[in-house]
Amino acid sequence: MEIRPYVPDDFLAIVLQPMQKCLSFGGQTAENAMGLHASQEAWTVTLDGEVMACIGLVEFWPGRRAAWAYLSEHAGRCLFPLSKAIRRWLRYHGEGRIEAYIDPMHPNAEQWARLLGFWWTGPLPEWVPGKDYDMYVHIGR
Repeated sequence: MEIRPYVPDDFLAIVLQPMQKCLSFGGQTAENAMGLHASQEAWTVTLDGEVMACIGLVEFWPGRRAAWAYLSEHAGRCLFPLSKAIRRWLRYHGEGRIEAYIDPMHPNAEQWARLLGFWWTGPLPEWVPGKDYDMYVHIGR
């Protein structure tokens, strides 16, 4: 497994897991790939040359960031070492509040957030028009 800085072509190359293919954020477009590139911190995870995940953080203001993650339908092959790397990163660089917005219809995402040290803080009614989400938060010191 390799973790390197994110570039927009990575988002276009990832074979998204089925649950993320149907997100209502406009899909896997060059425009969205560039939008993710605007994140202050973003990484790509590859395994044997295949993009397994694109992950990052968007800073709202100092001390408050939002996490985003797009995983390949093949990411299960590297999920354990990736989770370990993220938990280690959070321990040393995850200061302040990091929020994750998760579709409650995607229980694996909620389970992964808890595994990474995030906790459920409550529902976000109509966070996306016509769709509720749940907020998970990690507070680092």
